[in-house]
Amino acid sequence: MEKILVWHCSDVRFRDSTNNFFSNVTMVPIVRPGSIRTIVEDKKRMAAMEETSLLVSHYNIKKIFLLTHEDCRAYSIQNLSQKEQLSDLAKAKAIIENAFAGTTVVPIWQSLPQGNKNVTFYKVSCEDDNYLINQILGIDRFGEIKVRAIA
Repeated sequence: MEKILVWHCSDVRFRDSTNNFFSNVTMVPIVRPGSIRTIVEDKKRMAAMEETSLLVSHYNIKKIFLLTHEDCRAYSIQNLSQKEQLSDLAKAKAIIENAFAGTTVVPIWQSLPQGNKNVTFYKVSCEDDNYLINQILGIDRFGEIKVRAIA
């Protein structure tokens, strides 16, 4: 079974859905408040990269998923917008790709509509501050995702 490194937030509203989403693979988690914020903040980056490096090396990781979600308190307490959060997701992806050549990095946005218990996962692509978001339908045992385009 494929081992996949997953950076995700410690927000408990997303914990069960995240674990269920990655149930077809062996998930090696790194859990932090704000998740990707740890990678892009200068003062936290070194520790984040050392931990990532240790796990990539130890588990022979070839695929890394970076998860962030709407209504993240780590962003809202710093008065950062959703656009800034998506920008951080793109920056974190670039940082991880540069540090770990040969790994595939998959940026993911999680949505939890108010009053709903079902988290929706979206694959995010970014070009020149334009974000293309596709709903993820599932993940197979090889860590490959199936997406549905969102108009």
